[in-house]
Parts: sequence; structure tokens; C-alpha cells
Amino acid sequence: ILNANLSARYGERYEEVKHHLDDAKKWYDQAQPQAEVVADQVKQKSTEFEEKLGKAGKKGFMILK
Repeated sequence: ILNANLSARYGERYEEVKHHLDDAKKWYDQAQPQAEVVADQVKQKSTEFEEKLGKAGKKGFMILK
């Protein structure tokens, strides 16, 4: 259905548009796993930071007592 809609809308330029869409899909398929790896790394660093911040907060609280 999508190809028919694109063909009707873009006529002669359909092949050019289809090529661009195929390129975008290839890029997305390649970028997706890399983005997931980076997201996992960010999540891990965030967790580590929160743990260190919590420990620093406890130490600071004990000093104030």
C-alpha cells in the first residue's frame, strides 16, 4: 500500500524517493544497535554517579552530626 501511495504521489520521482527511504532505513538499522549500547553505558554511568553521590551525602551528613 505504501509503495502504491508513494508512486501515485510522486509519479516519476518515486524511484528517487524510494531510494532515499531505503537509505534512511539502512542507516536506522545500523544506528539502532549503537544507540542501544550508548544508552546502556549512560544508564550505567548514571547509576554509578548516583551511588557515589549517595555515599558522599552520607559522609557529609555524618560530619555534620
